[in-house]
Amino acid sequence: MKKYLTRLWFKFLLSRKKLIKVDDRHRGVGKTTMMISTAQKGGHSIVVGKQSAYDLIKEISKDVNVFRLAENYTFELKGKEGTILIDESLSPKMVSYLEMLPEWEIVGGFIQKEVSENGK
Repeated sequence: MKKYLTRLWFKFLLSRKKLIKVDDRHRGVGKTTMMISTAQKGGHSIVVGKQSAYDLIKEISKDVNVFRLAENYTFELKGKEGTILIDESLSPKMVSYLEMLPEWEIVGGFIQKEVSENGK
């Protein structure tokens, strides 16, 4: 029941173009599937920070535009523009980088909740 409610809440937040903070408690609720569906319906691309996330998204849906982005690995975005969803595999530093690019508009997605030194 809890996963179902979390899934509904995440769908609502994605429809409101929010970046949703997630952690290990949110594993297995369907975030990737929700993001792919949102991308397909809205014509958005998805930006990931890991090859494994890229591979998973392409395995689920070959028609979704997916860009890989990491420090010193930004060429896939050069010369392009549009609306993007953020995958939780993208580092906070690279999310900040994207927010500074006028040719890209972040319209939602998932970001890792930062853990403080005391673990909260």
